[in-house]
Amino acid sequence: MSREFMISTTVVFVLGATLAAQEASQHSIQPGEFVVIGKPSVELLVEQKAVGELNRGELLQISLVNGEWLFVWQEQGWLHRDDVWDLEEAEKKLTAEMETDPSPTLLQHRGAARLAAGLLEEAIADFDAALELEPENAAILNNRGSAYQKQQNLRQALADFTKAIELSPDVAVFWVNRSAAWAESGDSERALSDAQKAVEIDPENALALNNRGVSWFENGNFDSALADYNEALKLTPHFAEAYVNRAAVLKRQERFEQARRDFEAAIMFGARSASAKNDYAWFLCTCTDEEFRNIERAIVLAEEACQLTNQEDWNMLDTLAVAYAEGSRIEEAVATLELAIEQAPEAEKAALRQKLKLFRQQQ
Repeated sequence: MSREFMISTTVVFVLGATLAAQEASQHSIQPGEFVVIGKPSVELLVEQKAVGELNRGELLQISLVNGEWLFVWQEQGWLHRDDVWDLEEAEKKLTAEMETDPSPTLLQHRGAARLAAGLLEEAIADFDAALELEPENAAILNNRGSAYQKQQNLRQALADFTKAIELSPDVAVFWVNRSAAWAESGDSERALSDAQKAVEIDPENALALNNRGVSWFENGNFDSALADYNEALKLTPHFAEAYVNRAAVLKRQERFEQARRDFEAAIMFGARSASAKNDYAWFLCTCTDEEFRNIERAIVLAEEACQLTNQEDWNMLDTLAVAYAEGSRIEEAVATLELAIEQAPEAEKAALRQKLKLFRQQQ
């Protein structure tokens, strides 16, 4: 069965030295994409007033686009397109700078951009090289842990997050990330403990609240999960993952209209989020209330999720297969589920093969 919620994993950056400004070679940024600050310092604007400053190398996710202006949900403010690089630009610029200055800061920034782009082996190589120069840099350890987690190497991810916490115990996001890794490894008790610690350190950290909500959900405390998601969205109203997670609670409570609205918000603010598309597709093709089913749209969303993950995520392939089956596209359902089975972990294969058997009976 498709999962019902997403776990936030965050990357922390050490700010680098001032470098040359970017050249104007740009593609259009879409909601959900990551960008890298490309100037020495950039003003963050709200209602045309500067409310903060961001520094070269910081990685941020865009949730809204208005012409040349980009809204950053984590910081709750606007940036101009000329102030940032997309991930491809960041790779080229940082690589060029490293030819004359292979510093741990630049390795860290390029590794983070590569991590956001899904280039996990390359990201880990950059973090390894940076740690050779600065072996006790907690932020770099945290970032490498995030890369290992995306590789499903949870043992190494937990080791890196733990060392980062030992070096800098008052950084909330390190506890957030280890909480997510514990949750993914199936240890809901430790996940909740770390999430609680993150919120204790920073009560207004939306990522910490979101992850604690996930832990409450895993432990069956749905009211507490809902309260945390509500608070996270109050603090950061464009937080796509929190909308998906809250929708999972609302779906369980059979508050389907509210769940649908949250999924729509997640798609709007996280247009490049494969997980948001996947989870909404699952809702649209499996909701117990027929009024909320929309098989045609479920297929479109599930196809987009699989395209975003290069058809390499067995869970999203499973969702697409179910959507095809619900739409009476049985041949495509069988072929897609066969691909999901090839990629699925052993613990999931038996259930998927049983589903495949049912699909084949409909051919």
